[in-house]
Amino acid sequence: MRGKRTRRRHWHDTFALWARGLRAAAAVAIVIFVICYLLGAFAHIGKTGSSYLKAGLVVTVTLGCAILVRSLVRGGRRRLMRALLALPVLFAAGAVAYHIICHRHLYWIILTLLAVAVALNVYEFALNLRAVWRREMVSRESTLVQFVFLYVMTVLSYTLLYTILDPHIPHRLFKMESTIDPLLDFLYLSVVTATTVGYGDIVPLTAGAKVLVMSQTVVCYVFLSILIGLIVSWAGGHGGRSTGGAGRRP
Repeated sequence: MRGKRTRRRHWHDTFALWARGLRAAAAVAIVIFVICYLLGAFAHIGKTGSSYLKAGLVVTVTLGCAILVRSLVRGGRRRLMRALLALPVLFAAGAVAYHIICHRHLYWIILTLLAVAVALNVYEFALNLRAVWRREMVSRESTLVQFVFLYVMTVLSYTLLYTILDPHIPHRLFKMESTIDPLLDFLYLSVVTATTVGYGDIVPLTAGAKVLVMSQTVVCYVFLSILIGLIVSWAGGHGGRSTGGAGRRP
């Protein structure tokens, strides 16, 4: 009779489990911020008390419907009850997020949330890279999703960093030919910097701004190099394998 061998649970296993839940919550919060920003910048719903209620209602309808559909597809009464209980939380989160969007001095809250999301994703992504290096079984889809999430969060983090720092510096960090909306302009700058296109309509003026732009370029190049390396490794059959391992011998 074979003795049962239990794998000792290390602290990083527990931390990785909590990190996934926190990362998912941070991703939902970031989506809520994006929805609220679009409502303020393009729908122009205003900055009154009723505007916060409208934002909460839009977030509840948008994300609540997606959560309800997902719970119905997967089935289970417990999942449906959890989805219904999440609706008031989404409404409150939408109202608070819109309040933060309307007050620029509160943008540091969004930046902190992005930093936490990126840090958690970097940790889990590093664990997968270590598994690939050791040729252990990993999920390729999960690794690619984490990479894309990390890349997008980096672009958004630099967007908010530019938006927060530019008005609070005695001398403006960037020279712009035309201004549509500050956050939209800096999102455009962040995407252009990440893709190394460089149209030249937004130019860094100070040494600090140039350092920020250079750091984003380097970080995005590192991410791109990792992605290309993973794709080449998996295409050649030398990287980590998806869950399931090698085929069974008869």
